Amino acid sequence: MLGIVRYDSSSTSDPSTTSYTLSDSCDDEDITTLVPYLALDASSSASVTDDFEAALSFGTTIKWTMGGVSFVSEWDYPTLKAVNEGNDTWSDEQNVVVLDTANEWVYFIIETTFAQAHPIHLHGHDFWVLASGTGTYDSSTVTLQTTSGPRRDVAMLPASGYLVIAYYTDNPGVSSFLFLAVFSFLCIRILY
Repeated sequence: MLGIVRYDSSSTSDPSTTSYTLSDSCDDEDITTLVPYLALDASSSASVTDDFEAALSFGTTIKWTMGGVSFVSEWDYPTLKAVNEGNDTWSDEQNVVVLDTANEWVYFIIETTFAQAHPIHLHGHDFWVLASGTGTYDSSTVTLQTTSGPRRDVAMLPASGYLVIAYYTDNPGVSSFLFLAVFSFLCIRILY
């Protein structure tokens, strides 16, 4: 579905802009064509590495899992409240990743074989989009754009593709990383 946004209710003519072509795709613009208003470079390497697999499991119910575990939120005891009370133990179902050191770079390489694009969002941070494309991510053939790259708070994971993002651990607290739309998410606890 496409639409025209009008700021002047008396305007009824169709837009004449030709610099942007509308499409039915939900994909982001090619990141190599984007120039940030405030250029900030990302690190050329990550300080923290780990590996999580998100998957869909079928049984009597359909569940999204990360690292083989389905996320269970403790609605009566939110993660932020637990952190505030000094809790430092987490169940596997809470999918909490603790990043104890400030001012480090964290990279996420997110891949999917699902044939539909999905938005990725990280609460509490903007992130650098380092690369995206279709197919499987291959570090020997994909060049990460770490200089003057676009920063986002939402980016599209391409259908049957990958998205590489980086963020800097300079905002302590609890950040939810919404992965594959709202199906599953990872809670990242940043302390220092």
